[in-house]
Amino acid sequence: MTARLNLAANAREPRLLNEAAIFKCVACGKALGTEKMVATMLGKLAGHSMFAAPGALDRLKMCADCRVIDMMKNERTIDAGDL
Repeated sequence: MTARLNLAANAREPRLLNEAAIFKCVACGKALGTEKMVATMLGKLAGHSMFAAPGALDRLKMCADCRVIDMMKNERTIDAGDL
């Protein structure tokens, strides 16, 4: 182990400790999270039955607003006459 206490004159200036690439919504471009977080989430949920439908995993790459819009756009509508 090494000591990492910074006693230099510029120690009070902000410095970058960790930087991650930002993942943006594939529909609108709004910041969604980090690319690593989204990749991990997609990897864990890829085999889940809830995301087996075509396009379901792609919705996870969207922000909450765009996800709802996409779900409503692709939802099958049922008319009263069909019942």
